[in-house]
Formats: sequence, C-alpha cells, structure tokens
Amino acid sequence: MKRIGFFIFVMPSLLILSVSSEAQVLEPIPLSNHGSFTGDQTGKRAVPYAHIREADMMWAKRIWHIIDFRQKINQMYFYPLMPNNDRMNLITILRKGIEDRLLTPYDPAMGDDLLHTMSTEQALSIGVFADTVMIPDAHPPYTERPILIKEDFDPFHVKQIKVKEDWVFDRNRGVMEVRILAICPVIEIYDRNTGDLRGLQDMFWLNFEEARNLLATYKLYNPYNFAQRMSYDDAFRKRFFISTVYKEDNTHDRFIKDYLSSTDALHEAEAIKNKMMEFEHSLWEY
Repeated sequence: MKRIGFFIFVMPSLLILSVSSEAQVLEPIPLSNHGSFTGDQTGKRAVPYAHIREADMMWAKRIWHIIDFRQKINQMYFYPLMPNNDRMNLITILRKGIEDRLLTPYDPAMGDDLLHTMSTEQALSIGVFADTVMIPDAHPPYTERPILIKEDFDPFHVKQIKVKEDWVFDRNRGVMEVRILAICPVIEIYDRNTGDLRGLQDMFWLNFEEARNLLATYKLYNPYNFAQRMSYDDAFRKRFFISTVYKEDNTHDRFIKDYLSSTDALHEAEAIKNKMMEFEHSLWEY
C-alpha cells in the first residue's frame, strides 16, 4: 500500500518535469531567403562610450590614419558594391545618411575641425559627372543640339577612408580608450578623356559620434564567423581594420609626408604605433 502511494505521488512530478524540459527546447534560428539572419535592425542604438572625467585623463594623443579598403581585412567595408542581401558598403551608408539629413558633411578644404559645413547637394555631387555635349541630328539640316551626359556615383572609386581619433588613458579604470572623432572618405579622380588616375580627393568629413547610431543599424559581413554578424559601429569600435598613420599631433602641426618620404614615411608610421603600445605597456608592472 505504501509503494502504491509512492508511485501516485512521484509520477505526476516526473510528468511535470518532462513537460517543462520539452518547453525549454530552443527553436533553431530561422534563415531568410537571402541567406542572412532575420531581424529588424531599425532603431538600434550604438553602445555608448564610458564617461571619462578630464581629471582622470592621465595621458592622451591624437592621431590621423588611413584605412585602405584594398587590404584584405578591410574589404568588408568596401563590399558589396551594390546593395544586396540587406547589406550595403560603408560609403553608400554615409551618402544615404547625408541624403536623409541624418549626417552633416564638413568641407575638407577648410580642415578637419568640423567647423565649416557643406550643403547636402555639394557633398552628394562629389563623384557624380554631368556634362553637356553638342550632337548633330541624324537628318537634314544636321543641326547640333545639346545632349546631357551624366554618370552616377560609383562606390568602386572610394577605396580609402581617413580617420581622426584620440587615444586616452583613463587612470580611474586603468584602460586605454580609443575614441574616433571624425571620418573622411577619399575618392579616386580619373581623367575623363584618357581614363588615367589623376589623384585622390577628400570627399567630406563627418562627425563619427553623429554617425554611430546610423552605422549601428547596418551589418557587415564577418569573414571570421557568419553567425556573429557585426554592425559597422561594432567593427570600428572593436577596431576590425588595419591602417597607416599619416599624422600625429605635434608642435609644427605637420604631416609625416612633410618631413619624410617613401619607405621612411612608412617606418615613421609604424614607429608611432609602436610608441603608443610601448607607453601603454610601461604603465603596468609584470
């Protein structure tokens, strides 16, 4: 009789446990037809930076460097050239932000202090070619008439981006913080007649803090793990890129190219990076 009572008491408990364990089985993450994870990124906000008091800024340095999209690790900012599979390249996102009045472009000819703004039309016209040519009619009296020739913006010509940032050591938390201040896409300029490369042109400077929420809503391809897709803001914040320093803050406010050239300039850029790493390591005792 006691054994029967034991089974009557235990069996309902086992049944409840089995049902609850089945209820906790996770469903597989659905995949969209485009081969990317579903999920609306609209309204996603950038992770805010930690606050640093001015009194806790033990050391700081400002540097400028160039990210070249032709280098393999940086190609995730360059592709796709045309939007597909809910992905856009970096320059397309930035131009869209300017077009939607979410970002304010600043004139690179006036420096990188973000003081002199550009109009939206002026910023979006960079890289767009329009000209009027006279074409004779195919029929008598063969009079000439103007024809508008226009070429839309081609993201393929933007292969570099300049970055201005501060390196700050926060003694309160004991960490070295890197804060990107501004970014500037660089476009290649070609001769309209010969097709030869004539040089590079800075397009516009953008306040990176202003652009972070926009960049947080777009994801880029993660070549290391497709399951862990990053936003553009995550990639910049985690520094998923390699770059070349072309200026550090100095007394004469000069660029590296102003006093060195060729391979000497590259060695100087690497030396600046090494000095910052060595300074950070020297703050600790092992």
